[in-house]
Amino acid sequence: MKRTYIFLVIISFVFPFISCKKYLDAKPNKALVIPQKLSDLQKIVDNDGLMNETDPHIAEIACDDYYVVSTFYPILSTIEQDIYTWNPGVRSDLCWINTYQKIYMSNLILDYLDEVVNDGDLNTYNSIKGAAYFIRGFSLFTGAQVYTLPYNKGVNENELGMPIKISSDINSPTSRSFLKETYDQITSDLKLACEYLPADISPITRPSKAVSYLVLANVYLQMQEYSLAATYADSCLRLKNLLIDFNSLDTNSPNPISRGNSEVLYESNIISSLPLNAFLSRVDSNLYKSYNQNDLRKLIFYQDNGDGTASFKGGYIGNITSQALYSGASVDEAYLIKAECSARLNDLKEASDKLNGLLLKRFKTGSFQPYRFTDQVIALRTILDERRKELAFRGGRRWWDLRRLNIDPALATTLRRIINGTIVELPPNDLRYAFLIPEQSITVGNIDQNAR
Repeated sequence: MKRTYIFLVIISFVFPFISCKKYLDAKPNKALVIPQKLSDLQKIVDNDGLMNETDPHIAEIACDDYYVVSTFYPILSTIEQDIYTWNPGVRSDLCWINTYQKIYMSNLILDYLDEVVNDGDLNTYNSIKGAAYFIRGFSLFTGAQVYTLPYNKGVNENELGMPIKISSDINSPTSRSFLKETYDQITSDLKLACEYLPADISPITRPSKAVSYLVLANVYLQMQEYSLAATYADSCLRLKNLLIDFNSLDTNSPNPISRGNSEVLYESNIISSLPLNAFLSRVDSNLYKSYNQNDLRKLIFYQDNGDGTASFKGGYIGNITSQALYSGASVDEAYLIKAECSARLNDLKEASDKLNGLLLKRFKTGSFQPYRFTDQVIALRTILDERRKELAFRGGRRWWDLRRLNIDPALATTLRRIINGTIVELPPNDLRYAFLIPEQSITVGNIDQNAR
């Protein structure tokens, strides 16, 4: 057991794209770092501090869910200010490192899985194998949302993608893939996760078949593969479809939504960050005003500050003072993806039904008037508006949506901040939607930098 703990401590400090010598120097005794049993590999999956609490925070800092109160802006770190204002030279080393740490750990599991003693425990073996594929695919996907340009089907598939690492051998060649290759690797990993993972699992920090289906739906949504996105959203909903009735929640509570509630399929959070602290930031005024007076999300998600502003309180991790936000996968996303894709495929009845199914649980009892869409454009805009309201402060979902929706001029958005009286902007499809890769990875890994 002591050997296992030493193994976990040591590998937690292994960073991607570092020199072989540095890596070897970090291992005082090779015998101490070789997993022997399935339980050793399970402990890697269950390393919540890495696997479930380090999703990229820059996607949420850079989006328009909120603004930092001007008097608090000076206390932000330089890098936080630069991310917040889309400085073209900003680099977020931590997000890159965490992404590839998780990918490295996943590869380590897969490389050793057939070498350890498993005592014939096929269920545990499959669960660990599926988890490794899920973590690798999910990490590559979330990393791609901040370090590559948005996927534009048939247009930019040969743009720079992410480096693809499928081995724990740190000496394996490293180069950036094409964008299409990145997404092919993501979907391949997630489909393998679907094969091996159980339909449901406990605790919710471990992935399941249901969440793998949902993440695949998200991936295909980004790829504009709407039929496939709808199919995987459906697959998720066949396994898990229970929504919280917001009428059952205490709107006066500082933490109305309990952690680990029935909608959560997989719990993960973005990295803690000062700009997202509820005391330093305020909800975007246009977003706050967009909620209907009978929409309970306005009371559940936000705290009215009594001065015309509001602060976010409705996260799925529950703590109003937390600087980390929930970024996991939940049932409500599956409803929204199926509704949007149905609208795009001109199945307006299904689009109406899925959106109504969600909103009936969000409005005051008896106040919601169900939609009956007859116009595709109106249906799509309505669903996207509701998606905006449902997934605000959801660990970067808004950033994901801005990237893909900006491809359509009719849905494009220019982001704006006012800093010391000066307006700064991020236009649609700007190169800054792909953040710069850390310089050390460019130099040591000999990979190409994102354009500016």
